[in-house]
Amino acid sequence: MQPNQVTDSNMRYVLVILFLINTVNYMDRMILAVLSQSIKEDMGLSDAQLGLLTGFAFAVFYAVMGLPIARWADRGIRKNIITLAMTLWSAMTILTSLAQTFTHLLIARFSVGIGEAGCIPTAHSLISDCFPKEQRAFALAIFSTGMTVGVAAGFSIGGWVGETYGWRSAFLLLGLPGLILAVITYFMLKEPERGQHDGNVDVAPTNVSEVFRFILQNRSYLHILSGSIFGMFMIYGIIQWAPPFFIRLHHLTTSQVGAWFGLAYGGGQFIGMLIGGKLANVLILRDERWLVWITAIAYIGCAPIFIIALSVPEPNMAFVFISIGSALFGVAVGPQMAAMMSVMPPNMRATASAIGMFSISMLGIGLAPLLIGYTSDLLNPVYGDNALRYAMIGTAFVAVLAGSNFLFAAKSIEADMRLSE
Repeated sequence: MQPNQVTDSNMRYVLVILFLINTVNYMDRMILAVLSQSIKEDMGLSDAQLGLLTGFAFAVFYAVMGLPIARWADRGIRKNIITLAMTLWSAMTILTSLAQTFTHLLIARFSVGIGEAGCIPTAHSLISDCFPKEQRAFALAIFSTGMTVGVAAGFSIGGWVGETYGWRSAFLLLGLPGLILAVITYFMLKEPERGQHDGNVDVAPTNVSEVFRFILQNRSYLHILSGSIFGMFMIYGIIQWAPPFFIRLHHLTTSQVGAWFGLAYGGGQFIGMLIGGKLANVLILRDERWLVWITAIAYIGCAPIFIIALSVPEPNMAFVFISIGSALFGVAVGPQMAAMMSVMPPNMRATASAIGMFSISMLGIGLAPLLIGYTSDLLNPVYGDNALRYAMIGTAFVAVLAGSNFLFAAKSIEADMRLSE
């Protein structure tokens, strides 16, 4: 299929399909978190092993495979890439249900990471070619709301199925929608023309060394990336360990945690993403620096909210504060991604996104759950179940470092956006 001009009518259709893909992406990614306590008890795992499964076991292959897949996305037909990726991660989610040992779980998570590496950079590139600069923040926010819906679905459905029929049945059930959506994507997703909304720019493929040289000279991208790493470290550590936290310290069941945390986190972030994306679309017309100012304010604001959520004695109050903190985090998502894409030329966006995802995956997604699990194991002899609470509270402070980097990015983003045109 040849790339084509995506009109106003069908670019929304493309966005809907990508939203559904991202929903399935995060549903399959996060189901392990809500079932981790059940898997720990069934297979006799430590918190450090759980942290490895929810962190590095996924993140390493997700990060390493992201760059070559993104290079392919900067040159090839992106709908084919995302279809193949979805087929792989969905199939491996299903096969997780057959795991008999910790090694089997590791291999399955490695494979899910490889598949999901083809989702975000490819989708970012597609969306950036479907929507002009002044609409990208909201479009990327809509795409990202799939993350909140996927997390909510993974937690609530996975939690209920896991408690009712066992954790293996939950993996089997939640892997099936991705295989169906892969078929729909292959036959119905349109491939947009590269750079169609970016004026007279070079869309010829570049080599990796050119992308790295451009990035190293782009102070805005480096600050945006650093802020994104700190932000993901904070949120991923909290959401991966929230189910064991509520089960151990608030004595909730798996289905209760799945339903209430899924609603609090997913609902709050969904609303925040829509607000942040729409707000950025309006304010960027006044000053392009609002892309990073909004993100900085949101990150710095959510740090104390999450600390309160992890400290209050009542689970209902904890869920209320998690919802507020998640909404603030959600406000940052659309502007953050739009800023990263807008300081890169069209023919470098998928690769730049993959470089970003590599760093975010290794230092944020991979490190946070493992570090929390390891810290919890170290503190457990002294603090018991409260060890997990203290390990998670330390993670929440990192959001301040995230916000600070976006404030630094504001000093150079206007000049760097001009260089990318």
